[in-house]
Amino acid sequence: MVYESQTTRLARERLAALKAFIPLRDRVRDKLQQRQQAQTDFTTGTEQLFSPITTATKDVIKTTTPLLGALENIVAETGQTREILKTLPTDIVTTSRQQQRKEKM
Repeated sequence: MVYESQTTRLARERLAALKAFIPLRDRVRDKLQQRQQAQTDFTTGTEQLFSPITTATKDVIKTTTPLLGALENIVAETGQTREILKTLPTDIVTTSRQQQRKEKM
């Protein structure tokens, strides 16, 4: 039987523990990277999905705001609400479209 020093034995045990720990550390790191990548992919996908909807909603709001203002003015002037849309001047719609085209340029 060969006796080894306590320092040598502890160093060997420490090396064995490190060798056992490295694969575990690598698996945890890989899982963390996969989770972060999935989160990034989800965020990017969400932005790509909802960006056109948000843009379209903003465009609708920009277009309808002048029309709603014109309707409110007409109602305030005439006091009538039933026939407003039938008698709405077409130049309001044309002006709104021209304004929208200018904003895009």
